[in-house]
Amino acid sequence: MIKEILQYKNIGTPNYLIKVLRYANKKSLSQRDLQDLFFKESIDGRHVFDGGINFLLYIKVLKLDNKKILINNSFLHFLQNEDLLIKKINKMFLLELKEDVEFKLIFNGSSVLYDESNNLIVSNSAFKFKYSVIRQFLLDFKILDKHPYINSNFLINEEYKKYFSFVGVSKDVNKKTLSLEELKRRQEIQNQYGEDAERFVVDYEKSKFKSHNLSEAIEQISDLNVGAGYDVVSLMNVNSKHIDKFIEVKSYAGKKPYFHWSKNEVKKAQEIRNNYYLYLVNRDEIDSKDYSPLMIENPYLEVFNSSDWKKECEKWYFIKN
Repeated sequence: MIKEILQYKNIGTPNYLIKVLRYANKKSLSQRDLQDLFFKESIDGRHVFDGGINFLLYIKVLKLDNKKILINNSFLHFLQNEDLLIKKINKMFLLELKEDVEFKLIFNGSSVLYDESNNLIVSNSAFKFKYSVIRQFLLDFKILDKHPYINSNFLINEEYKKYFSFVGVSKDVNKKTLSLEELKRRQEIQNQYGEDAERFVVDYEKSKFKSHNLSEAIEQISDLNVGAGYDVVSLMNVNSKHIDKFIEVKSYAGKKPYFHWSKNEVKKAQEIRNNYYLYLVNRDEIDSKDYSPLMIENPYLEVFNSSDWKKECEKWYFIKN
């Protein structure tokens, strides 16, 4: 089916396909006559819908009977509920799509991965130019959403993840047998999560001290020195005469905060003590109005040496005596 679809510029938007089905239900028309009803019509800001009718034929929502376009009887009741109709079209499309031999050329371990929050992420690299019409359909029909943090990446809508379950991608983000490409992509995503959280903290701190004469000195340090042991420098309070607050920023998702803490960062926290802070930023809430991160003063004491936090070692360093 994919090869047939790829010859078209546009296989339709939800509003267009709904209109096609409503016309087909009202009148007995040939495919050409039905197509001509939309000549030069603008729907959802688009004018070209050269593949919409054939697409509905491919997924068997429409059928040809004596050269007339008809709706298959099993789909007629969906015209009473447009939301259900679109969901049904999506289901029929995905069921056909995953059986196509080219499906795994688009969705595979090089282009799809799970992040630590079990989101299924698709890289834009999956959609080479020839597959752009597939990408547009998946976006128009909300099967894919643009990733809120990472450019050129998409999230598969939770409702449709099951149709991608057989793609050769591990759900275990700690699995040791990940391909090099998967590891690289996961690291890129984690880096972007961290970058977004650090920019959020800089803005958050500057908003607290916007009237302070040192507000412009609040900045991200990690892009200057990744080995500093902290990410952002700020002010302890309005009476600070110089930069005196050193913030390590961690990004997480979900209800319970979690993070990885390097030996160097722990050492720096131990040295600076009360002037060292750990800011835990929940990326699920980062866009919420008045959101504040979890801020921990002296995390060497309050986290590293606290029974309130569970520690797990993921790596050991060995050197021969």
